[in-house]
Amino acid sequence: MAEIFDLGEMIRKALNREVLSRDLYRSWEGKFGDEAANRVIHMLARDEEGHIKMLEMTLEDGNLGRIGKRENKARTAAPPRVPDVAEITPKCTAKELIAYAIHHEDRAVQYYARYMDIFRETPLQEFFTRMKREEEMHKERLETLFLREYAGRKG
Repeated sequence: MAEIFDLGEMIRKALNREVLSRDLYRSWEGKFGDEAANRVIHMLARDEEGHIKMLEMTLEDGNLGRIGKRENKARTAAPPRVPDVAEITPKCTAKELIAYAIHHEDRAVQYYARYMDIFRETPLQEFFTRMKREEEMHKERLETLFLREYAGRKG
């Protein structure tokens, strides 16, 4: 199976995932009654835009070095328990948006982990390992924000 895919094709596939995420978040910018939620959705769209630019540059020059640049550090705290938010609605709070985004990033981590396994011991494994690391970093940043803002609070 690995022989039929090339790095450019896999980068374009990853790029498409990031564009869909960014467009989802952009479609909700400014549509919440909760101003904190509007700030969070803007941050999420901006983060996905950063991933898009990174992948576009990688597609152009083939340099994987900018993806997942740093190794994930060992966690000092357990990940937060976040509510399961199935969809974004105009009534979402900032807390719910961050929870939605954490679950969304977790699905991206799982997606890249599956591809790491499929392409194990091939040149594409490095790309998927780096993309998984990139999504883990994004998820952990959201978890840190969630813990800082909402740990121990009700509602």
